[in-house]
Amino acid sequence: MRTGIWSYFAVLYQLNKKAIRGLMLVIALLSVLWASGVFYVCSVVVHRGIEWGMERFDWLESTYTIHVVSEVVAAIFVFVLSIFVFRYTLYIVLSPLMSRMSYLVEKQLYVDAGAPAPKLYEPGLWKSFSRALRLNVRNFIAEIAWMILFFLLSLFPVIGIVGVFGLILVQAGYAGYANLDFTLERHKDYAGSKTYVKHHPGLIVANGLVFVALMAIPLVGWIVAPLWSVMAATHSFTKNHKVWSPD
Repeated sequence: MRTGIWSYFAVLYQLNKKAIRGLMLVIALLSVLWASGVFYVCSVVVHRGIEWGMERFDWLESTYTIHVVSEVVAAIFVFVLSIFVFRYTLYIVLSPLMSRMSYLVEKQLYVDAGAPAPKLYEPGLWKSFSRALRLNVRNFIAEIAWMILFFLLSLFPVIGIVGVFGLILVQAGYAGYANLDFTLERHKDYAGSKTYVKHHPGLIVANGLVFVALMAIPLVGWIVAPLWSVMAATHSFTKNHKVWSPD
């Protein structure tokens, strides 16, 4: 787990590399545009849902307090829903670019260590997109199921704390999985990727925890988290297998 967190700092030096920095700027710009679109759509959907409820149950509009509470709940729900939708859709739409950035980071690690770099396989635009689509749809369904379970647990006294921690760990686990798969796609097939994740939960969760924390920062976190987390995941995988580091 320590390697997963430390990699966020260890990989920062690569920002000086022109190729990586240029690609990051492109991804950052597209992320801003995508985040704006996702936030707008989620906001419209949530508010129209509340309006529908208000019209169906007239008594909900009878007091000022209920109106204020509904606005606060709507704002929180829009924020949480936007993060969730943004995370999964971005990793599908921009998967070829994320994959390319991971490739550049891994290749640079060999160069910086003066180690002979193996021939790294690049899956190509369509294969990267189709794999990301398959992975993220599967993870989306699984994460929703686990989140419902832990949310229900969080409603009960005493064991509720288990539900809260469970919600955080589930989000971190699936986020870390998605981040790392942009590296795993060059080394393992889809089944091999799932096996690797099962055998390295600490690495996955550590990367995901930092990702979740960054995503909690409005706007800036949404831009920084995907880029930084994918780079850190690539560094973690390489370091963990000691394919470039002599220590």
